Amino acid sequence: MTVEALRKVLTTDNWQALDNKNSELVKILQSSHFKDPEAENPQTEEQIDYKVLATFTILNCHGNAKDKIEVLYNILQDGGVGEHAHIAASDKDFPVFWNNLLKFATLYLFEFLETFSSVQNNFTDQYDKIKAIIEDDDDYDSLQGGEFLSNVFGEEAKLQYDDWRENIIKHTPYLFNPHLLRLKIFEFAKLEYKPVM
Repeated sequence: MTVEALRKVLTTDNWQALDNKNSELVKILQSSHFKDPEAENPQTEEQIDYKVLATFTILNCHGNAKDKIEVLYNILQDGGVGEHAHIAASDKDFPVFWNNLLKFATLYLFEFLETFSSVQNNFTDQYDKIKAIIEDDDDYDSLQGGEFLSNVFGEEAKLQYDDWRENIIKHTPYLFNPHLLRLKIFEFAKLEYKPVM
């Protein structure tokens, strides 16, 4: 996917910044944070990874939880529900999605604000602790395994889509809310969250 492709479908005034290759929006979308470092063919500067962009949008765009969960399912299961009726707790694409989601709620956000909005980043000395929480995939006490996966899957190795969706809605209200997700990350990192006002 490219900015040019986005221009063709995002035609409202809200997306005019896509017409300016030097706009903050274009610079953010073409940053390394919107690339898949493990892509079979390395992505060019102009390319935007679809799954990374979809991860960013489900966190930051308006919409109801059911619609966002459907997008999430398509990120994790190529072909979506039509191709895959179940999803496994050990889904191979989940760790990449999880890391990107949590970084967009914290580390990447702080970087974007400092770079493009001149907002002082008061969290640089806490990056190591935040990153450790994001990347911790321990089955029992991590945010990924102990909190999210345990609450969604319980003791099950896999779930049907409808059960998975309902468990996410019921047990993880923070998943699609950047503020709540940020608070959850800081809680697990045992850090005080003091945003710049």
